[in-house]
Formats: sequence, structure tokens, C-alpha cells
Amino acid sequence: MITNKKEIKKWLDEMEIERYKINPDNTVDVEGSVIIYHKRLTIIPVQFRNVKYHFICDNNKLDSFIGMPSNIGGDLYLDNNNISSLHNLHKHLKKLDHKFFCDQNPIKSHILSVFFIKGLNFIEIDNKQVQKIVNDNLNEGDVHKCQEELIQAGFEEFAKL
Repeated sequence: MITNKKEIKKWLDEMEIERYKINPDNTVDVEGSVIIYHKRLTIIPVQFRNVKYHFICDNNKLDSFIGMPSNIGGDLYLDNNNISSLHNLHKHLKKLDHKFFCDQNPIKSHILSVFFIKGLNFIEIDNKQVQKIVNDNLNEGDVHKCQEELIQAGFEEFAKL
């Protein structure tokens, strides 16, 4: 993780991220969207805090949520990365105002963390049966019913918190 303001600025400029502010705690706020796809990133090396619109980080090699913004005012795109679990996603991402796209990732567990992200109303993952169970219950806000349905459908690993 980059913690030096000068290096943070350099990385943000290299990624062509505009309208950003580096906060005193070295987190980054962006008054627009963050578009960092096809960059071969294995981690997000700066800590984003607030992104006003979309956070688009498709087609990289991410396997964790390090650097993920706490608040996103639009959609989150993490398609085609190496994410295998959504365990503790809600500890990184507190608020997402719309949808979470995470297709083409080897997700195999801990899908229920999405219930603890304020404002999230839809997820998209490769396993369409799990996606349907989660989305049906996400709109109702019933994590326990979702967990029960996932277990009954044979998706015990996805049913973990």
C-alpha cells in the first residue's frame, strides 16, 4: 500500500484518475468515477475512501478488497479478476448505491457479506442459481432466509458470513 502523498499522487495520475483529493490520512476521495481496468493490478495500492460515481476495476488480477473504497455512489465493477470469496467485503465497502458486478471470478464462498453493504440492491456473479437466491433475498433484506435457501440448495460455502 502506498502511504506517501507524493507517490499516491503519482499513481493516481498514472491511472488517469481525475478530480481527486488526498485526505490527511492518505485516503483518496474522487468527485467522479474511478476507471482502472486492464491495468494488470494485483492490488489497489492506494486506499480509496469515497467515489462519487462508479468504481470500475474490471480485467485485472485482484484477489482481495484491499484499497477498495468505503463508499461508492454508483456501481462497482470487479468482473474478470481472481476473487474467490466475498468474505469481509462489507468491512471494506460500507455503502454502494446500486449494483455489484463480479462475473468471471472464481467466487466459491462467503456471499452473504453483501447483505451488510448499505444501498446494494443487486449482485451479478457467475453462479446464476446463487445470484438469484441472493438477489431475491437482498431486496427483502433477509440474510437468514438467504442463508437457509443457499444451504438447502447445496451451497453451504456460499452461505457463510
